[in-house]
Amino acid sequence: MESESKNSQFFYCYDKELKNFLLSNGLRYITHAISIRDHMGFYMFWQSEELTKLITEFKQQKEYIEIN
Repeated sequence: MESESKNSQFFYCYDKELKNFLLSNGLRYITHAISIRDHMGFYMFWQSEELTKLITEFKQQKEYIEIN
């Protein structure tokens, strides 16, 4: 699960697979925290073109694996 903030400069990632993919592709998260609303852990990244590109790539790979 992932979400974008009302403040579009941040991306909140609740998906550990996606977080690992982003880290393995050179991105670094700003902080790791627990949501006070649902008590789930998340990683906060700066929003960027590179982040958007990697999220798209991650989703495409995941779709490919689910199809095959």
